[in-house]
Amino acid sequence: FALVKSQISNLPKSVKAIFSPSGENVGFRLVGASLLIYIFLLFSISINTKAPSHSTDKDAQKIKFINGDLHDLPVDYYATDLLICIDYLDFFDSGKSINEFKRVLKFDGIFFIATVTLDSNDIAGIYDEFIKLISPLHNDYYVPEDITTLLELKEFKMIKTMRLNFKNNLQSRIDYFIKIFNSTSRENSTDFIKTHNEEFKNYLQMDDNYEIAEPYFIGVYMRGKPASV
Repeated sequence: FALVKSQISNLPKSVKAIFSPSGENVGFRLVGASLLIYIFLLFSISINTKAPSHSTDKDAQKIKFINGDLHDLPVDYYATDLLICIDYLDFFDSGKSINEFKRVLKFDGIFFIATVTLDSNDIAGIYDEFIKLISPLHNDYYVPEDITTLLELKEFKMIKTMRLNFKNNLQSRIDYFIKIFNSTSRENSTDFIKTHNEEFKNYLQMDDNYEIAEPYFIGVYMRGKPASV
């Protein structure tokens, strides 16, 4: 969030921000910037839309919850100064989504993205295939370099990026998705890990307890102007 705050500190107080959310707490952590924040509810989920205890009623009034999806944002052209997408891009067609991000952002508007990625050496997308096996909603992960390439092709200029690794456990991920999707098979998922044991060790540093170092990417980009503008 320090990256986001560093980019929005000079924006006008009337700025409109769209959050393609990980949740409402992201918005409440940034209301101090005097933004009007829209949070998209991308799925039919139950979400707590009340302000946390440390927020004021005035803070809560700055946050508006609306329905939408990343392929068809219900927002006018060039209507927003800031767009934040955290952990949801892999559920959608990324090309269509980025076209929408480009459409709704003003020229020089800021796009903040945070997402799980593939290891740069996982060209075959082994981890991608594993996630597709346990989660039917998953579309694609990218290697970090491809995220920047894709955005630059859509006239976004890279400002700053960061790569991290977070601890995760493959068996815990299987357990989680089995509770959600009837189609998720523990046997098939575990067999996939065993079949690709060496790749998981090489790309994700998997240990004997199925603990991995999951690659994570954070990037700040600016919406560029066409050459004719």
